[in-house]
Amino acid sequence: MPVARRLLNSGLAAVWRRFPFTLILEKAVEPVEKSLILKIDPGSKFTGIALLDGFQVIWMLEIQHRGSLISEKLQKRSQRRRARRTKNLRYRKPGNPNKKKPKNWLAPSLMHRVETTMTWGD
Repeated sequence: MPVARRLLNSGLAAVWRRFPFTLILEKAVEPVEKSLILKIDPGSKFTGIALLDGFQVIWMLEIQHRGSLISEKLQKRSQRRRARRTKNLRYRKPGNPNKKKPKNWLAPSLMHRVETTMTWGD
């Protein structure tokens, strides 16, 4: 039986998030007195995260990003919207011309990459 399922069934852990699937322990863990270093290797499709104690790796993680999937879904949504607009042949007033993006705007696929890395880095 996998460790995660055993912890959930015994009540020692609870589901913290469904995506990415993450458990949270029910009992408090004693604080670590060591100075640990968090290393992040960002990438377009995968991001690597490692926790180091000096030169010794304590914990490693590789995150697979959903950036291309997000872009595809947004493109499909846009195509469906255009198809709805072209079906009705009556005159349609032009849309709102004030479509400027906010100053610190990031594309949704990039925003996902930043938020996922920040979630795992905290």
